[in-house]
Amino acid sequence: MVLGILAPLFFFSTALQPWSFKKSNFLILQNIAFPIQFASYHIRSISHSFWEDYIALRALRVENIKLEAKVKQLETELIGYAETKAELTKLFELLEFRRELAFPTSPATVVTSHLSSPFKMTRIAISNAKKVGIKDPVILPSGVVGRVMRVGKSFADVQLLTDLNSHVDALVQRTRSRGILSGLGTKFAKLHFQSIVDVKIGDEIITSGVIGDFPKGLPLGEVVKIGFAPDNVTQTIIIKPRVNFDDISEVLIVHRGSKNISADLDGSPQDQKAKKL
Repeated sequence: MVLGILAPLFFFSTALQPWSFKKSNFLILQNIAFPIQFASYHIRSISHSFWEDYIALRALRVENIKLEAKVKQLETELIGYAETKAELTKLFELLEFRRELAFPTSPATVVTSHLSSPFKMTRIAISNAKKVGIKDPVILPSGVVGRVMRVGKSFADVQLLTDLNSHVDALVQRTRSRGILSGLGTKFAKLHFQSIVDVKIGDEIITSGVIGDFPKGLPLGEVVKIGFAPDNVTQTIIIKPRVNFDDISEVLIVHRGSKNISADLDGSPQDQKAKKL
C-alpha cells in the first residue's frame, strides 16, 4: 500500500528537475516502482469498471423486472380481451340464431352445472319466471341442451340431453327413421329403435317434433358407434351430442305455450331461414 502511494511521487519527481539522459537514483527507483504502479493502475481500473458494470447491471436487472411485470400485465389483458371476444362471438351467434327461429324464445345465463354424476343438470338465471314452464326446451345454435325440470323465482334447473333420465323423440335425418334418444349419464346418448334400421356412422340425429316438447328439426347429435346385442337383432347406436356441455354460458329457452312451437324446421334453422326468404 505504501509503495503504491510513493511510486507516483518517484515517477513524477523528474518533473522537478531538468530533463537528463543520465542515469540517476530517481530513475532507478522509478524502474523499481513502475511495476507496482502499473499493477495498482490496473487494479483501480478493474475495480472502477467492476463497480460501473455492477451499477449498470443492477439498473438493467431492475428494468428487466419492470419489463417482465409489464409483459405479464399485457398478457393478462390480452387473455381478457380474447375471452371477451369469444363471449361476444357466442352472444352474436345466439342472437342471429334466435332471429331465425319461428317460435318465441328468451335468453338465459348459465350459473352452474353438475356434470360429474349420471344426473346431468345445469342451473340458469331467468328474468321472468312466469314465462318459463316445466319441460320447456333449452337450445343453442349447435343443438339441443335439454329441458327445464324445475323453476324458481329467478332460476331454472335444466335436465341435460345426456342425463340418465332424459328421453327425446328423434329422427335419423338421412332416412327419416324415428327412434328415442336416451341419455347414458356420460358425455354420450343412445338411440333406440323398435326394429333394425338403416343407420351409418356420421348420420345426423334431429328432433322429430312428433312426441315430446321439442320443435321439429333441432340438432341432437351424430352417430359415432354402431353395435349389436348378442342376439344380433338389437342395435346399439351411440350418439355424440352436438352441444359441448362443458362450455355453455348462454342458452335460449323455448316457450312451449306458443302456437308456433310445432313449427317444422325441416332439418335445420338454415333451411327455415331459406323458406322465409
